[in-house]
Amino acid sequence: MQKYAHTGAPLPHRHPYLHMQDVGGEEKLRPYWRHYYTGTQGILFVVDATARDALESVALELQAVAKDEQLQGVAIVVCANKTDLPGAASAEELKVMLDLEAYVPPPQV
Repeated sequence: MQKYAHTGAPLPHRHPYLHMQDVGGEEKLRPYWRHYYTGTQGILFVVDATARDALESVALELQAVAKDEQLQGVAIVVCANKTDLPGAASAEELKVMLDLEAYVPPPQV
């Protein structure tokens, strides 16, 4: 369980400059996520694949992040951790439970 609200550190690299923030996923921290949206160019949304009972809530949070006006056009990458543990949801289960196909834009002709 995460014990801090966030950590952030610039990663040394010439170009492009990469600055990452870990804002934590605990319910009490979620209202503070918006404070980190300004200037965001990408989001790595990490899901605990063993927390099946929380996936409905996670799906709602992902939906809220994806629909937030400040994040329009920002790439969101969803990653699952703990997939090697017994009882972890499979990639296919997560795809369905999180309704990930809803976030894939239709092909442009």
